[in-house]
Amino acid sequence: MADNSRPPPTARPQRERARLLANFEKAAVDETAIEKRRVASENLYTFDYQSAAVIKRRANARLLFEAYVKVTYIPAIEPTEGQIWNLDTIIERTKDVIFTYASVAQGQIGDKPKAGVLFQLKDGIYW
Repeated sequence: MADNSRPPPTARPQRERARLLANFEKAAVDETAIEKRRVASENLYTFDYQSAAVIKRRANARLLFEAYVKVTYIPAIEPTEGQIWNLDTIIERTKDVIFTYASVAQGQIGDKPKAGVLFQLKDGIYW
């Protein structure tokens, strides 16, 4: 049986952590480098927002949202874009779409979708 009385091992050895902290201290001295990093970090994108995969994912999220709104909220008529993307109801409907998707969708291995998938759905609808 494992000994659970000891704390878990640290992610980095002590000397690596000390070296990293020393490098942080060196980096904090140069004011021009700090300003360059600050400007670069403000313009940083964590993904390519213009890539074909991102554009396709957002288009699919929007189609899913529109189809859900048509079926659930406005089934009797062909709704206009103003009715689907109504600013008074979009937050409530987006939450409903995400919750329903999480309830009914299945992943590739039969599991429920992960939080990242749901976040991408929300991002695709809002973008």
